[in-house]
Amino acid sequence: MEIEYWQAILATVGMCFSYFWGKYLTKKEIIEGVIINTIESLADNQFVMVEEREDGEKYLVSIPDWVTTLEKAK
Repeated sequence: MEIEYWQAILATVGMCFSYFWGKYLTKKEIIEGVIINTIESLADNQFVMVEEREDGEKYLVSIPDWVTTLEKAK
């Protein structure tokens, strides 16, 4: 009878571990998606300047570089 309790405890711990692990991974993916969509939306509406580099990644342009670029455009 004692073994039945240990099996139940072990199964419960395994389920809790799996639940919290999945919750952590899902939260991270959702936040990454929100950040990417926000930056793309701001760049499309020209609220921020984004530079796409050779590796295909988009980077935010710092304010001093942004001001220099605007002065060159005048």
